Amino acid sequence: MEGKDVKQNRSEMEGKGDETFKNFPWDVFCLASQYNLESEEDFFSTLAVMREIYPLITDADIVKCLKMVLKEMGIAHTEPVTLKKIHDALMKSIWDVDEWLIDAVKRNSQEDVKRALEYGANIHYLSSTEDTPFSVAIMERNIPMASFLIQLGSEVDDMTSAGTTAIQLAISEKDENFLDLLLSADALVDLDEDIEKSYLVDAIKAGELKMAMKLIRAGADVDFMFPLHAATQARSLPLVQMLVQEGADLWATDFSGQTALQLAERGSPIYDYLFLEMNTA
Repeated sequence: MEGKDVKQNRSEMEGKGDETFKNFPWDVFCLASQYNLESEEDFFSTLAVMREIYPLITDADIVKCLKMVLKEMGIAHTEPVTLKKIHDALMKSIWDVDEWLIDAVKRNSQEDVKRALEYGANIHYLSSTEDTPFSVAIMERNIPMASFLIQLGSEVDDMTSAGTTAIQLAISEKDENFLDLLLSADALVDLDEDIEKSYLVDAIKAGELKMAMKLIRAGADVDFMFPLHAATQARSLPLVQMLVQEGADLWATDFSGQTALQLAERGSPIYDYLFLEMNTA
């Protein structure tokens, strides 16, 4: 049973409140505004809504949070409280600001990300799942948020707990601007060799030849995982030429024992170019 009409209260309160904090979750301040903690119906209807909004925290956490906010501030249950007062008390003394930062990234709230940092959250915080705010943005495939976090000082090489990196996201989303931002922030252009994956080869196979060229210019390894073979199979003569000019091994054989020349279509411009290079080197 919902005591007061929770939905109606939510609608009313979202239209009030300090504009500066309009994105802060309505559930915290609606309690202080109208609800009576001694009324089980009202309290638990509020609790149910909060549980939906914050699936990662327990009921005990929510109860503790709400009771402590009011007790610490010495507020009577029926005394009106501004949204800013509730927010400040919560952030300064009760809320785990690092987890709030992670939550803000997941909710795609840049305003709350800035607010969490203002209250001392660590931009490099490592969660229990070994994710940072930046890697969470990558996991959510949220390039605008990831770009925003870079501006705030995030490490651009943070991997998600599943092993995905920002450059891999840029390639899969075909986002050259994001790749440019990562490269300008000195992102590593090669993965560890034991991972046996190459950003350069990924870009070539995805048909993102411009991105591949940018990776080469940024110093990507032109031999690891056979980018010359990939460029040959992609039939990109400019990319083949660029790889050769950057020192790619013409005689390297892939896992099937073939050179790039052997993969090229005989009589094609790429075949003729590779043949000439191999016989004049």
